[in-house]
Formats: sequence, structure tokens, C-alpha cells
Amino acid sequence: MDPADGREGIYAAGPMTHTIYALVDPRDGAIRYVGQTVNRPALRVRQHAETARRKGPTSRKNAWLCDLQSHGFHKPDVLIIETWLGSDWAAAARLEEFWIENLAVLGHDLLNDYELSVLRHRHSV
Repeated sequence: MDPADGREGIYAAGPMTHTIYALVDPRDGAIRYVGQTVNRPALRVRQHAETARRKGPTSRKNAWLCDLQSHGFHKPDVLIIETWLGSDWAAAARLEEFWIENLAVLGHDLLNDYELSVLRHRHSV
């Protein structure tokens, strides 16, 4: 596992099940973050929550997760957006970007700061 990004299966050989998921605020049902994993999505969501608990509000996503936790929610809800079997990490990243960009265009206030800044830069060039 690469502890920096939680991609546990990145070194596995052959096709893996990729899941694009959304973190959803249990208080109002708002989609706040889009990610991908090759593990069980519930495990990845737990990792997000544990990282926020350990590091504190070091990003907008972590600040939101800390706020949830301060209101008695241990972790956000998860919504499975898409799954597929494959070994192409670049294709997985493009699909994640597709969902981030399209959900943002639809008006979802996503906390994917890095990905959104890359997409904005790409469209401004």
C-alpha cells in the first residue's frame, strides 16, 4: 500500500476491480468528494475518515470530515458511481476526472481541490 494515497492494490499484477465513489454528507445528501479505489469502497472511506481524525483539517476535504466527526458522524456515506475490471491506471484516473468535472458542472460543491485545479488549468490553456 502506498500510505500517501491509499491505493493498496497498485502493485498487484493483472486486472483489478476499480471503483469510482462519492463521499456524501449524511446530513443533507450532498456529494462532496469523488475518488477511486481498487479496494472495498467502505475501507477507503474509513481511511479518509481516519486520516482526517489523525491529521486534522489540513485540506478542505479533511476539514469537512472533521466537522462531520464533531457532529457525531464517524464517516460520510458512500455512493458507488461506477465499477469496472481493468489494469490501466491512466484510464482509471481519466474516468475519475470525468466524474469530478461533470459533477462540478452540475453544481456539486466538491472538495477535490487538486483535481479541480488541474481541470480548471487544462480548460484555461
